[in-house]
Amino acid sequence: IDSVCMARAGGEETPGSSVEPSDVSLVLEALVGKRILLAEDNEVNREVAVDMLQSLGCAVDHAANGRVAVELAARGDYDLIYMDCEMPEMDGFEASRAIRGLELSRQPAIVAMTAYAMQGDRERCLAAGMDDHLTKPVTFASLREKTLGHVAASRSGAGSPDCGPAGAGGEQMPAFDKAAALAVTGGQEATLRKALAIWWRKQEEWLADLERCLPEPGGERSRRIAHTLRGAAGHVGARRAQALAEKIETAPASGSGENLATVLRELRQAVADHRAAVKAAGLSPVEETQPTLRP
Repeated sequence: IDSVCMARAGGEETPGSSVEPSDVSLVLEALVGKRILLAEDNEVNREVAVDMLQSLGCAVDHAANGRVAVELAARGDYDLIYMDCEMPEMDGFEASRAIRGLELSRQPAIVAMTAYAMQGDRERCLAAGMDDHLTKPVTFASLREKTLGHVAASRSGAGSPDCGPAGAGGEQMPAFDKAAALAVTGGQEATLRKALAIWWRKQEEWLADLERCLPEPGGERSRRIAHTLRGAAGHVGARRAQALAEKIETAPASGSGENLATVLRELRQAVADHRAAVKAAGLSPVEETQPTLRP
């Protein structure tokens, strides 16, 4: 664990990191063995976050929806809960309210993981009983510092950098931003390869689902699919695809199917360009190097 933490926290400094090599022992002392619950329905995001938390020495349980998160919280003694805001069956807001209503020996801090950092979203998180928030895509540096902050506060009885939105101009974004992808994983190519393996397996399914939404553009279904795709794209450096998915997610309900079809064609091309750029960067073939993933 010491070498893993040193590789991520020391040596070559990760952008946004404030942990020096001399602080590694303090990181380990604070986090090793701490129990973290991660509620995240996006498989790419979940794989990356679990890997990062485990590299810090944390014991991690994960749930793919809010209902399972509440069930785990009811029978587990967690030091910290990371809660995605948008999940099926029960979203993060409802799940947080339910957890706050449980009779637990101690109430853990709940940190929202949200795609936006708007004031209204922060207030909504606090109203649901959450203590803090992280903006997606979550980097290793921000996750480490947020985890340290809340675990330290919990131990004593008593801010981390956020990544901004992708931006609206998808055509100006690079197809693959390797530096951004490695910033998310703390410089670990093995973790990035895992995320890419899931991304390449799931993106065609998401694109096909969006095509089925063409008769009803701007609806809740297309918005949710685009939200999922956008979140995953941010974790694998697919900046152009991320920006285009955001355009679909935020499109007005009165939008036309023709407009959706146009953006969807651009999105498909951005995904194809991302794959080619990943191969050119020497990070493939991912499928052969990472044949299986833990559930």
